[in-house]
Amino acid sequence: MSEGLLSQDDGQVKAAGFLIDSYSRRESQAELTIPYAFPMDVGESLLGAIFKTRMHRYLIDIDGPWLVAFASSIFISNLLAMFAVHSGYERHLAVGTAVVTWPVVLFICYWSTALINFRLRYGRQWLRTIMGPTHLGLTPTGVKCYWKGKFFYNYPLLRSWSNVRRVDVEWQNADDLQSQTKIFFSFAGRLTHSADMRLPISGFRNRGHLLALLNYLDKHLPQAAFGEQLEQDRASGFERTLKAFDESKQWEIELKP
Repeated sequence: MSEGLLSQDDGQVKAAGFLIDSYSRRESQAELTIPYAFPMDVGESLLGAIFKTRMHRYLIDIDGPWLVAFASSIFISNLLAMFAVHSGYERHLAVGTAVVTWPVVLFICYWSTALINFRLRYGRQWLRTIMGPTHLGLTPTGVKCYWKGKFFYNYPLLRSWSNVRRVDVEWQNADDLQSQTKIFFSFAGRLTHSADMRLPISGFRNRGHLLALLNYLDKHLPQAAFGEQLEQDRASGFERTLKAFDESKQWEIELKP
């Protein structure tokens, strides 16, 4: 489902609930796609974004940039070898040098392609793609984390609900004004025992998007995967989580110049 269906401010909660109920009645396998913007600090740097997150390891799984990088790096390496031969170097030396340096060229081509892909779509906010997903895909069978750019996108983090080990809420620390309330996911890992992800709730565009995620968790997440805090808030209709979201958005309004 298009993210635009949940992007209007009027009647967000009612609209989100109506869509979820409609899906349930029809037992639809259609996907609900929710935009997400990982919150960034003012003046965020590339190194800062990398050190703050564990999500960058999923970014390198995006297939499109890899295909472009392989093709362009092979072309560039061949071009450099031909240039070296025409410049007087022996052919075997030029080819050997091109082969040895190809991984470096591939690395540069890949990250250049990835940067352009996200920079053209998100502008100065492209660093948030390193810190977390740009969209969440929700279905009755599982959850996806998307990284959508200008030309390429993929969902390298795809888990069925049965492979979600735990979901919980980490509340804002009252003594730390810079801390944020986060939704914590622990997925069954493919190469490791588990893969964790923390999404600050202020990254959701509006209340309806957050409520849609919470409703999907309520309906499809196995009971054993509910964390203690999330289970307690679930009993009250996720009242505390939604209140924390409203307060985070109020802070954003007050901090805007």
